Amino acid sequence: MKKIIKRKRVIWFCFGGILLAAAICLAVFLSPSRQQEYLVFQGNEELIQKTEEQKNEFIIGCSEIPQNSFVCGEAGKTAEQISGFIFEPLVSISASKQVEPKLAREVSFAADGKSVEITLQEKFFSDGSNLTAQDVLSSYMGLSTPGSAYPSKTVLQAIEGMREYQEGDASEITGIEITGVNTLRISFTEASVYNLEALCVPVWKKGEDSPYPIGTGPYQLELFQASQQVVLSENQQSSNPYGYHRIQFVNLPLESLKERLQDFSIDAVTVNGTSGYELMKEAGYFDIYHLSAGNYSYLSFSPQADELLRQTACAVFKRDDFIRSVRNGSEPIDGYIGAEGVTAPLKSGDAFWHLASKLETDRLVERLRKERGEEPIKFLCLDQTKARIYYKELSEQFEAYGLKLEGVFVPDVGQAVQSGTEYDMTYYFGMDQTPEEAIKKNLFEKEEYQSFLGEQLASDYRSLYSELEKWAADRLRLLPVDAKDYYLAVSSDCREEMLNQLTGW
Repeated sequence: MKKIIKRKRVIWFCFGGILLAAAICLAVFLSPSRQQEYLVFQGNEELIQKTEEQKNEFIIGCSEIPQNSFVCGEAGKTAEQISGFIFEPLVSISASKQVEPKLAREVSFAADGKSVEITLQEKFFSDGSNLTAQDVLSSYMGLSTPGSAYPSKTVLQAIEGMREYQEGDASEITGIEITGVNTLRISFTEASVYNLEALCVPVWKKGEDSPYPIGTGPYQLELFQASQQVVLSENQQSSNPYGYHRIQFVNLPLESLKERLQDFSIDAVTVNGTSGYELMKEAGYFDIYHLSAGNYSYLSFSPQADELLRQTACAVFKRDDFIRSVRNGSEPIDGYIGAEGVTAPLKSGDAFWHLASKLETDRLVERLRKERGEEPIKFLCLDQTKARIYYKELSEQFEAYGLKLEGVFVPDVGQAVQSGTEYDMTYYFGMDQTPEEAIKKNLFEKEEYQSFLGEQLASDYRSLYSELEKWAADRLRLLPVDAKDYYLAVSSDCREEMLNQLTGW
């Protein structure tokens, strides 16, 4: 009898396991993908009539072909995209702040987050040579010379001795130490988000048989014509997840776009305005995605603002109503999109809005009115027409709950904050604030932030941004508002790996 019962338990356990596995698979299958989340127009793949040669080549239209073949040291979106196909960093960070090791096999931060030990994977450059720690050091040095145009030079100043090297006051970077053929140690000035971002430098070297810099990525430079065309061919020393034999970047002004669409010779293009968007939509075979350009705006508070004020403002503020009002009800194509997070404009499952949804608005408003009496909430505002529109909309939202906003109008918000101007909250809409800058402006105690970063880098550097998102929401109550947008039109037959690369997902 006991054996029968035991057998039944085993059967039910196995059956339950099968049901659980099926439920997980169904949930994964039914959950909306990031592609579907930002897809605003679905193209018809049946309209595409390409030759076999065209199917093996991917052509990207752009308006800013780099001037220099040293693309990893050039600024601009196109240079960044080209670089991403040729060169790989120690660690990569996606647009939604997902962190993955690339050239690094092991990444181990110290307990205080101020140094990191790195062990490299076995990788090869396109000329067949092995990747070494010396190649990594040489890449950092080459991109950080005083005359370099590398766009992330400021981020690299988180490394000890980097500022002196960049300014020409030192011949070496004291914070990067080679500890073995495939190992190195990087030391930083303090615990910072930049300590992780400083590991995203593209690793490159001069090729012996190539006039262009070479990397370990899936492609190599085949042809470079400044301001006109860049052609990439497959790197035989690397695996190729994209499946295309060649990639072309071509200079494509808007007026030439329609002509190129007629013979299916463009597979992807970024459009910013209504005319470009409508043209791609009219072609019929492009999937169009609404994406963030990477910068965002947010409401923030004075470090002296108490928790009650922060919570009440988070509960009262209606982001969607705010965006609709200040954008005059225009379609998203002409303006901005709602930002979901502080560390990344497009970040699903955002901690702040989850937290804000749980706040009891009426109770908080009543407590704040009792605490402040007739004292208004001082809103630091740039003294210009655009900023006053934002102030007016916020005032109306707060006044609906019996809370009065008083404008403190200044010619420069940043300078006013630094000079000690008294205020309770402000709105940064310059769209140029990094997560690090946004958080630092709202800190109560720098030591608390340093301690958090150090512990997180040491315990799990890959989840730094998601944990920082929660920390900023719970501790600082930063309110992400909106983000600059752009549209990416991609041929409907585009392979998923290529789409992920173009979007930064």
